[in-house]
Amino acid sequence: MSMNAFKKTDKPTQHAMINSDLMVALINLSGRQRMLSQRIVLNILFSAHQPQAIVQAKEALTLFVQTHTLLVNGNHEYPGICFDALEKVLFGPDHNEAKIQQFIQRCTHAIDTFERSASLPESVIQTLGEEAGMIVTILNQVTMTYEHESKRCELVRRKKQESLMHSIQKIAKEAKIVSFNAQVIAARSGSAGKEFAVVASVMTDITNEIEQLVAAAMTST
Repeated sequence: MSMNAFKKTDKPTQHAMINSDLMVALINLSGRQRMLSQRIVLNILFSAHQPQAIVQAKEALTLFVQTHTLLVNGNHEYPGICFDALEKVLFGPDHNEAKIQQFIQRCTHAIDTFERSASLPESVIQTLGEEAGMIVTILNQVTMTYEHESKRCELVRRKKQESLMHSIQKIAKEAKIVSFNAQVIAARSGSAGKEFAVVASVMTDITNEIEQLVAAAMTST
């Protein structure tokens, strides 16, 4: 089983906005990586008593690598590393990406060793035990980073929505003033201003409705 090192991709933009559905998918994938990492190690260790477990270990490792590639490099559906905090966690001073690659390589080595000799040296077993704890800590950190980014994106979206609502509300108020002035002018114009008065009245109704919609939207955010 050949495992190639991954390379980080260029970020689309700093603090890129990710829609909520995609962020949930990324959090779920990241969380699944924690489960897969432990399944890999446990199945490798169980293989000494249940040889079939090595097949399950290989399948879990393949899925782990594929998912990690997706999270780092992305594809047409997923963005890869597209915000600074995640890049820092993986490629920052803690070198967590290198540690993940080390985990993959050591699991691959353990699987290859078992398939050649149907047993695992004590040193390999001890190393896997150490790797299991280390990788969970890293993957927890990655998942938490996605969760924090999700909250940040949601806050930004909410602020943008509130700003938009305030702008609409301001326009509606200004239109209401114009409508009121138009009704006054129409009233002073007598019969000649009747049609104008109807239009002004409709505009007032529309602005009132807009204000109600904006108020309801602001309450729900």
